[in-house]
Amino acid sequence: MNNLRLDLSTTMHSAQGALRLQVKTEFAADSITAISGGSGAGKSTLLRLIAGLKPPEQGEIFYGDTVWFQGKTHLAARHRRVGLVFQDYALFPNMSVREQLMYAQRERNPQRINALLDQMGLAQLAERKPAQLSGGQQQRVALARSLAAEPQILLLDEALSALDHRLRLELQQAVLDWQQQSGAIVIAVSHDLGEIFRLATRVLKLEHGQIVADGTPAQVLLPQRASGRLQLTGTLLAIETAGVAALMTVACGTEVIATLVSPDEAKRYAIGQSVSVSLSGASAQITTLS
Repeated sequence: MNNLRLDLSTTMHSAQGALRLQVKTEFAADSITAISGGSGAGKSTLLRLIAGLKPPEQGEIFYGDTVWFQGKTHLAARHRRVGLVFQDYALFPNMSVREQLMYAQRERNPQRINALLDQMGLAQLAERKPAQLSGGQQQRVALARSLAAEPQILLLDEALSALDHRLRLELQQAVLDWQQQSGAIVIAVSHDLGEIFRLATRVLKLEHGQIVADGTPAQVLLPQRASGRLQLTGTLLAIETAGVAALMTVACGTEVIATLVSPDEAKRYAIGQSVSVSLSGASAQITTLS
């Protein structure tokens, strides 16, 4: 098994203007790493550099002892065994589900395709074309197509973020199962805390093109406070009477949190208001955002 080593620098363009993406790190074989950070931090640019869709301006990329980029050497994307899955599917409109997977496969193996169709819950949809599939089904096909190529590195660029909760959990499990069987490197860009904690053992946080944190999901994403509290922000969705109390429901990212408060306290809030949710153990406390 081979590690992926990066030491690169390149210019990227964001809403803040031109920024320098500078990344020096290593991804261990048989690992899952999440990349987090705000819009324009360089997350998608980093994945494209790894995939070979564009070369960095300076630096080097090694997969094991194989040079992917160094000096004038730039190994083309088609020669890197890298699968890249986007949020927008990018399926071929004229190909059936089976044909999509067969096209991606390095060596024609119908038995392997049939097994992958079964594993991904696509067997009954194998002869349909993208226009005949729902968005969730298309995303399932996009992931299966990448896996059909048996990549050594799988890159997920917000690939599961547009799916409903049930389907997102199913595809997360499919990624986990495949990675454990293949021993491949998985690098996933995600803003979903639940997804990151479920998939990854390591998180790299990018800000303005620089790595500002590198550690476990808890070390990077949870506040390191003596109180042990996790602070989230969200939008108040509903206030409902629940006996002698009021039930307040808050959307925090893709997750929904509900907690009981006194009726008097509930009167201080309005549906649609931005609030702060402080979690500690099994309790949740809601406060207004200034």
